[in-house]
Amino acid sequence: MSTFNLEDKKIKEQRFIQDVGELFTEFNYPRMAGLILGYLLICDPPYQTAGEIQAAVSGSKASISSMTSLLIHAGSVERTNIIGKRGICYRIKTGSLTNLLKFKLHFLKQMRQLADQGLEIIGDSNTPQYKKLKEIRDLYAFFDKEWPALLERWEKKHIKL
Repeated sequence: MSTFNLEDKKIKEQRFIQDVGELFTEFNYPRMAGLILGYLLICDPPYQTAGEIQAAVSGSKASISSMTSLLIHAGSVERTNIIGKRGICYRIKTGSLTNLLKFKLHFLKQMRQLADQGLEIIGDSNTPQYKKLKEIRDLYAFFDKEWPALLERWEKKHIKL
């Protein structure tokens, strides 16, 4: 591979990492979490220390620490020890997309329950507030019912346990 191609690949990798970071901000997640996830999706080797992640995404130690914790909590990233590598490494967790969707499903369930509470508070089904909240509740209830079956079908087809 020529030097030009290596430079072009690095530019494409950085663009990908930045694009994932921007996508995260569009969904109200921290940009740094997206940068880290983007980097871990394409890095070689597929596991990296906090220092390597920090160098790749130009984040502070504190932001790398807090955002890797966020990604671990969301089920996208996991800590691992690699023989011959000093310190804890991070990598994309197997099945992480499914885990992320399950995390979102939990959010949808909570929002449906809150919408039910709101409907109870409003009481009068003839108000615009009630109708809007009912629409939101019904949408969340729909996903609450349908999403688990879709995930189950996906896991049966794609996840090798």
